[in-house]
Amino acid sequence: MGTSVSFGDYSPGVLPVTIVVRTAYFARKKTEDIFEETTEEYTVVAGDNLSKIAGNYEGVSYQDIMEENGLNSTVISVGDTLTITSRKKTGEKTSFEKIKNGNAGDEVYIVAEHFGTVSSIQVTLKEKEALLTDGGTLPVLQDESEITTIELCEPEEENLKGTHRYAKVKLRPKEDETLEEWREKLGENEVMGYTDGQRSIPPESYDRMIAKEGWEPEYGEAIKSLLSIEVEARGEGEITYRGTDKSNVFLNKEGEWFEVKKANNVTIRLERKWETEISTIGEFMIDGTDIEGYILEEKGPSTTVSGLEQRVPVGTYNLIWHNGTRFKNVLKLYNDEVPVSRAILIHAGNSASDTEGCLLPGSSKSTDWVSGSKFKLKEINDHVKEVGIEDAKIIITENFVEEDE
Repeated sequence: MGTSVSFGDYSPGVLPVTIVVRTAYFARKKTEDIFEETTEEYTVVAGDNLSKIAGNYEGVSYQDIMEENGLNSTVISVGDTLTITSRKKTGEKTSFEKIKNGNAGDEVYIVAEHFGTVSSIQVTLKEKEALLTDGGTLPVLQDESEITTIELCEPEEENLKGTHRYAKVKLRPKEDETLEEWREKLGENEVMGYTDGQRSIPPESYDRMIAKEGWEPEYGEAIKSLLSIEVEARGEGEITYRGTDKSNVFLNKEGEWFEVKKANNVTIRLERKWETEISTIGEFMIDGTDIEGYILEEKGPSTTVSGLEQRVPVGTYNLIWHNGTRFKNVLKLYNDEVPVSRAILIHAGNSASDTEGCLLPGSSKSTDWVSGSKFKLKEINDHVKEVGIEDAKIIITENFVEEDE
């Protein structure tokens, strides 16, 4: 009696071809720590405080203890019983979050998922209409080189080997002048028609008109460049593509095209300028606004390791909203090196003892201290709520100076 086999989209009894490229898409890379958790009861003894207790457990901060036990202050008494969950990191898990749009200049991942052993997968980004480039093939930047054919790499991550290939690119040409030309085109409003104040006509009717005096354009949304992904896979045996039309082109139907837009998102720029053995303070500003101030962080050196009272590395971080037991409706930052699970927040506070790795905004500063934190935090959060959290970023750089400068 024969054996029935089922592989994904295939019917029982039908063996798959050697290689199947299931899908290709744009994505953000997400790396999450895997923890082993152990919970126990702890009885407070003389001389204890929350920070001292937290230091006896792996992956635990005094804020974790407060949140887990519903404490509103750090005051504890001898004999109190605390529930403490320690977290030992046992590994990491990498995944990709599909995205539907990005801004010209953004750094993104291009991912192909496959079944079967491939020797190479190359991709080309194609514009639906040749808006940004002649011919409609979009050049991107990879390792400072401008390319149009992108070789996807075999992953180092164990959980992705044999099923994924990917590459990290910037959605931009090499020359800054050309990038600005792209942004100018994407910043233009699309002309949807023309009106004389009483009637509206489509653009093609207006183009045929001889007398055009008195007619004004009617604008729609800003222009977007729509991209699909063309895949060329190689391996031993027949290659089958599972795209929308069963071809080697993906994201090529209504509602699936990837949108490249002009940046219209929140970008916070933080430049670290002063550091002591206790804290780091920098100046920040938000692009396109008059919002500025100071941000206090942990002392250096920078690290990606959790549980240490040190600042995060310089770099570009995505921003999302965080709603926890202790902090609600505050921004949380993450990237490939600092995962969401680290819970690095932008919240109110004044000194390094308030931060636990987080960022504390303020209106003014002194040594190891920022003031006006609640006001400045509200100013930041109100702006993000108005503009929208999509594609919001904070870019952290360093340019240290002496304290009296």
